[in-house]
Amino acid sequence: MKERNFAGVRFEDLRVRLDPIFNEVHDKLSECYYKKLPFSHEGREYGILDKPTFDELHGLLWKWYEVEFHRQNMKRTLPYAEEEYNEVTVGDEKVERHKVALLYIAEKKAKGLELTIKIPKGFKAD
Repeated sequence: MKERNFAGVRFEDLRVRLDPIFNEVHDKLSECYYKKLPFSHEGREYGILDKPTFDELHGLLWKWYEVEFHRQNMKRTLPYAEEEYNEVTVGDEKVERHKVALLYIAEKKAKGLELTIKIPKGFKAD
């Protein structure tokens, strides 16, 4: 996995723990796509990825990140304020980012595309 600098990033104390889990999958996904290698993850075989499938899996990965960031933040002793990371405007309406992400994940699952991200047992949000 390539090195990433988390020093001074927003929500650093949570991201320094959570981001590497997702970055590892991201790096593997990208490597397989760009080198035209078969991609597999958590027991699922995706084969050699075309651009639309890569884009959908990439989108799923970061939607899962939004869900998991919210989930882990809520476990923190002093959670970040939700309006700082979880509010997004759709049209004229403010909605919760993690709920939009869950809808996206459900839509892809209904179409037969899934990606599972396992958070290690005992993961500490803070």
